[in-house]
Amino acid sequence: RSAELPFLLRCEFDPNVLEYYDQPEPIKIKYRKADGKLRADWITNDFLIIKNNEIALIECKKEEELKTLCANKPEKYIYDAELDRYLSPPAIDAAKEMGLNHYISVDKDFTAYFIRNCAFLFNFIDNKPEKISDQEAIKSFIVSHGNRFKLDELKKIFSQKIIIQAILNGMLSADLDNQLFINPEH
Repeated sequence: RSAELPFLLRCEFDPNVLEYYDQPEPIKIKYRKADGKLRADWITNDFLIIKNNEIALIECKKEEELKTLCANKPEKYIYDAELDRYLSPPAIDAAKEMGLNHYISVDKDFTAYFIRNCAFLFNFIDNKPEKISDQEAIKSFIVSHGNRFKLDELKKIFSQKIIIQAILNGMLSADLDNQLFINPEH
């Protein structure tokens, strides 16, 4: 499994992500080697994302690769235990000079359920929205059931297509990471 695919899927289903671009222009990072010499490298991040509240460069890595990079290139990669995140201080500095943020997306941050749920939802992403009355009926159901219910409760009343469209339209939220859609009774 690639480190980029889960992040790309997160972008597709995150309502705060307005746009994303792969392989943005390279940026120049500067850092000091262990011998004290200043070095510079050009790096190409995996994505540039534009969100409601920020623009960021994203580097996608597998956790095992990051552990190795932290051990072998501590001037470029570190693990911040307090933040529980991997960081690249030189990339953060370079991005900051351009008014951007920089993050490292790690494969371990995405569950297998997340990947399977996204693959399932992609079967419906280009469907036309259902009738307004169907969407209003879902709203009424949500209000009358206190905003928390299981998918199988919805399936007794609404078709799968209506439910999935409500999820894709942001009317219903679903736990993409921890609940498998194709197993709605749980």
